[in-house]
Amino acid sequence: MKNFPKTFIYLIFFVLVLVACQAQGNASTQTSPTSIMVSSSPTSVQNVESTPTPVPSSNPLPQTGIITGDIGYPSEVVPAMHIVAFLFGTDTYYTVDTELNQTSYQLDGLPEGEYHVVAYTSGSDSFPAGLSGGYTQAVLCGMQETCTDHSLVDVRVSAGQTTKNVNIFGWLVPLPPMPQAGQPVQGAITGRLSYPSEFIPPERVVAFRLEDGETYSIDTQMNQGEYTLPLPAGTYHVVAYVRDNEGKLTGYAGGYTQAVLCGLSVDCPNHDLIDVVVEQGSVTIEVNPGDFYAPEGTFPPPPG
Repeated sequence: MKNFPKTFIYLIFFVLVLVACQAQGNASTQTSPTSIMVSSSPTSVQNVESTPTPVPSSNPLPQTGIITGDIGYPSEVVPAMHIVAFLFGTDTYYTVDTELNQTSYQLDGLPEGEYHVVAYTSGSDSFPAGLSGGYTQAVLCGMQETCTDHSLVDVRVSAGQTTKNVNIFGWLVPLPPMPQAGQPVQGAITGRLSYPSEFIPPERVVAFRLEDGETYSIDTQMNQGEYTLPLPAGTYHVVAYVRDNEGKLTGYAGGYTQAVLCGLSVDCPNHDLIDVVVEQGSVTIEVNPGDFYAPEGTFPPPPG
């Protein structure tokens, strides 16, 4: 192997060092890679509680109910009728008309609540208008001679359901007057008339409304045993004033008092007038102004 002088070796080493330094300098002048700045903080989403938008159901729950029933009439034919469902204790009512000889009916779209159902004849050449029949306790009793309760039945209507067999068979009994468009719905009172004698004289039955002092009255005839007096809703005192044959008031009067409820015996000293409540579309029964034994001045004077 050939030996190289030391001087030559040093020269080679010097060249290698110089090349290495140049390469390092070039590396230090290269451009740094571009840095991408990311947003300093992520976007915050506030957790806000929101009310979901209701989506209509394909089968929405019904909000109203239905009443159905049969129609009867004490004749060979059934007249055309105007059937009314009174929402108990309000001025609201719902109607449907029937045709001649129609023997059933259906009332749709009734809100939940309790109703009284009455039919009124529409009027024709054969039947007068306004004769009334109802779904009464006597209908539930079977319409026998012993069925003497003719008060209207409370008919319950529930949403989405049909109340059946509300049969209008109770005719020629005291019922609410037919409602008139634009007028408040009225009720009525009814009762038996009497007098401490073998006959019943003509009378004027007067209802005094306690809320405002308004009076309402009806005149009866000789030996008339019952009366019906249509009234607006309210609370009343009821007195019957005796009339003579010419229709003039005689000064005798009988009231519907606690003594009537007691039996009008000598053991019944309470002659206070009874508060009679009248509801729209309903009849208050057994308001019997028969206490002719009260001390003078017990009852209010008849209205002029």
